[in-house]
Amino acid sequence: MVWYPNSQGRHGLNGAKGDLGEQIVEEYCLKNNIEFEPKKDFHSQVVLKIDYIIEGVPIDVKSNYYKGNLAVELFLKKNKIGWLYETSAKQIYGVDVDSKSIFRYNIDDMIDYVSQNKHLVKSNKFGDYIMWIPVENKIIERLQ
Repeated sequence: MVWYPNSQGRHGLNGAKGDLGEQIVEEYCLKNNIEFEPKKDFHSQVVLKIDYIIEGVPIDVKSNYYKGNLAVELFLKKNKIGWLYETSAKQIYGVDVDSKSIFRYNIDDMIDYVSQNKHLVKSNKFGDYIMWIPVENKIIERLQ
């Protein structure tokens, strides 16, 4: 397997959107003088499933905003757990790449929310199980 340090190299056009989300987060950190460390190596990206350490916290960036909601991947059709349960990140930064808005939530808070709201789980066109969470939800903080 060839390793690509960017998401576009690994996932094509969907990965390009992810790369743009990461760029928006970096610009936000630079503009606001927030300490961050990019994690672009294989171990961080594939094993730990993190993109950054921001102010000492492992972060995974997701560019999965759609019509006021963030998608949370729970289970994949191939009987595999989704990134919510697989990441070693402590927080997710959800990005709307069109407006450059950034939203943040804690993984543990989202796992609790999902377990209390299983009736909201939907199957997407790929057969994966996801939940769409409104960005106005109390566990989600808007950063920009």
